[in-house]
Amino acid sequence: MEIAFSILLTVYLVFLVLVVVVWQRLPVDTKCIDPQELPGVSIVIPARNEQENIPRLMDSLSALSYPRDRFEIIIVDDDSQDDTVLILEQYIARFDNLKCI
Repeated sequence: MEIAFSILLTVYLVFLVLVVVVWQRLPVDTKCIDPQELPGVSIVIPARNEQENIPRLMDSLSALSYPRDRFEIIIVDDDSQDDTVLILEQYIARFDNLKCI
C-alpha cells in the first residue's frame, strides 16, 4: 500500500513539473494595443470619513497602468465630517481625471 502511494505521489509530482515547464515555454502575445483603442472607464468610489484611507487609495489608483486619458475617477463624498474632502482637493489639483461630487 505504501509503495502504491509513493508511486502515485511521484507520478503526480512529475506531472506538476511538466505542467510548469510547458507553461513557461508557451509563447507570449507581444502585440501592442493602441491606447486609443482601449475603452473609456469610469471608477466610482463612495467615501465617508475616509481620511485615513484616501491617500493609499489615490496612490494605488495613480499607479494604474491604464492610460490616464482613458479613465476617470469619481469620488462620491457622503457628507464626510473629517478631512476627506480636503485631502481629495489636493489630489484633484494633481490629476485631471479625478472628480469629487
